[in-house]
Amino acid sequence: MTTSAASAKQWLETQGINEPRERIEQIAQNMLSKLAKMDDENPQQQGLIEALAVVEDYLASLPVTPQPTINWDTSPLGDPSADAIPQLTQEEKQQQFKQLLKQQK
Repeated sequence: MTTSAASAKQWLETQGINEPRERIEQIAQNMLSKLAKMDDENPQQQGLIEALAVVEDYLASLPVTPQPTINWDTSPLGDPSADAIPQLTQEEKQQQFKQLLKQQK
């Protein structure tokens, strides 16, 4: 997207205003990742740092969108009376397992 503060400002003014906040946050994250991979001697590093500062300032100026309240349904699933499932003995488990193996062949 950008390699300098000027290009970041220009992009935000022309296209950034049409982008959702999440997209601009992703761009900032991509810039951070790119910076982390850069060598200190990389000539693009300073421009990228300046561009990131512009993008972060822009994000800070945006109004915070409230997160929707989520009401989780924590009621038990199924019929509570079905909790009394009979337990199989070890021998019954082995028999059923052998039958399943035969069915797969």
